[in-house]
Amino acid sequence: MSISKKIVLLSAVTVLVFGLLLLAGCGSSSTGTQALYENKCGSCHPLSTVESASHKSDEWKSVVDRMKAMNDSISDSDAEKITQYLSENFSK
Repeated sequence: MSISKKIVLLSAVTVLVFGLLLLAGCGSSSTGTQALYENKCGSCHPLSTVESASHKSDEWKSVVDRMKAMNDSISDSDAEKITQYLSENFSK
């Protein structure tokens, strides 16, 4: 195999590996769920409001369910992810 073919192959493998690493980082990470929260809830409830809320971990589900009832763009799956994100990051 010529050197130029090796360079092209190595470049392709490098791009593939970095692409896979980026995709792996976009999964169900807190950052992805934070973006979901900001997209579905953040226009009315900025994170600064959530940070000062005094809900316990088990109370977030009822809060999210109440908001979901008023916003039909929040799916059941979204509500579960948002509830988990809030419970893990903003519980008192």
